[in-house]
Amino acid sequence: MLEEKEETKEVKPGEFMDWTKEERAAHLRNLEKVGDAQRKFRTKIEQDEISLGKRLAEFYDLRGISSIGFRCSSRAVCSAKAPQFTEAKASFVGPRYEEGTLPRLLFLSLDSGRGHPDRQQRTVEAVRRQALDCDVEALPKNLHWYRTHQMAFDLLCQFKPHLTIEDTRLHFAHVNSAKCCQNKPGRKRADSTLFENCRRFIPGELRILEPDVVVTQGDPARDAIRKSYDVRRPEERTVKSDRRRYQRDACYQTGLIELEPDGKLFLWLHTFHPSNFGRFNPQRAHCWRLYAEDVGRYWCSSRKPGHAGQKRKP
Repeated sequence: MLEEKEETKEVKPGEFMDWTKEERAAHLRNLEKVGDAQRKFRTKIEQDEISLGKRLAEFYDLRGISSIGFRCSSRAVCSAKAPQFTEAKASFVGPRYEEGTLPRLLFLSLDSGRGHPDRQQRTVEAVRRQALDCDVEALPKNLHWYRTHQMAFDLLCQFKPHLTIEDTRLHFAHVNSAKCCQNKPGRKRADSTLFENCRRFIPGELRILEPDVVVTQGDPARDAIRKSYDVRRPEERTVKSDRRRYQRDACYQTGLIELEPDGKLFLWLHTFHPSNFGRFNPQRAHCWRLYAEDVGRYWCSSRKPGHAGQKRKP
């Protein structure tokens, strides 16, 4: 659902006929205004979606990592030990990511784990369609894609009280720090070569997506941020966990990143990848609440006039 509900007067059965002629006309005019607003809203979302998708597709083509016209110079090295190698997959961007009513939340993860053999299924449009068609509630609750939606919900529900876990996909973006996939058995992580060779693409992609909050999922994603940007006000500390449930304490790690000189700052949060159960679960239990508080403070301060978090490209 891409329509925003507008507040209109609730009409009880039969009540409309008891109104005066002027009251009926006023109510109908209000409904027309709501309809116009909804149509304009949908048009804006569609235009933003096309604009951002087109910019991403142009970036992928320019850098040689489009799924359709793939010509990356690192292909031979990255695919040397991977007989099931598949070329680049586009990022997912939710239809409402650009609205600005919620923080632009971007997850920077690892490789896709399983790449579709049909390159047409790895384009910007196809990736979005697959994500929106997914039955989120039917996903295994302990695996990566459900946990991504769950964290998005925990971070964003403070700004949208009626948000559901399934609807969070309308509002976040998901980027793989390794664009191609080696398709290892059991969806095991790709070799470090892929992450190192793909790291040069991350800054350009983030400049297009202009996130407010970036959540890195796993060490290779964290390295892509650390080695591409200077982290301002970094904070890393241990949070005591419930040892009756977890063998390890939780790790809290945040910072501020400047996308480009004198540009917008985004909030960086680091998490372990959900496949790393021993580190991920205590962090989910004890740090996600702290991260949500960080996002709330950042979002409130970034919307004040003159704050660096407000800067966006025209």
